[in-house]
Amino acid sequence: MRNSKPDSFLDGKISLFQPLNGYRANSDSILLAAAVDAKKGQSILELGCGVGAVLFSLMSRVDALKVVGIEIQRKYAQLAVRNAEYNGFEADILECDIT
Repeated sequence: MRNSKPDSFLDGKISLFQPLNGYRANSDSILLAAAVDAKKGQSILELGCGVGAVLFSLMSRVDALKVVGIEIQRKYAQLAVRNAEYNGFEADILECDIT
């Protein structure tokens, strides 16, 4: 279901485990993170965080962010938790439906 080896992004600043099939993080995720004008210490909420590509790209650029990712699909939420741990990021990933 998922790669045993993570995919590298941002010249190796972050690595992400992703499903082999289905949605996979790409340059759109990286560009979205680059467009966020976050400042050190701010709180960030991402609805539909997938495997965490946007959150973790942002965290690699801005220090001391407090992040929460919400993902309805169990496999993606589990991968986001795994990716946070693998990259050494402190993030709250919630598997839930916001409705």
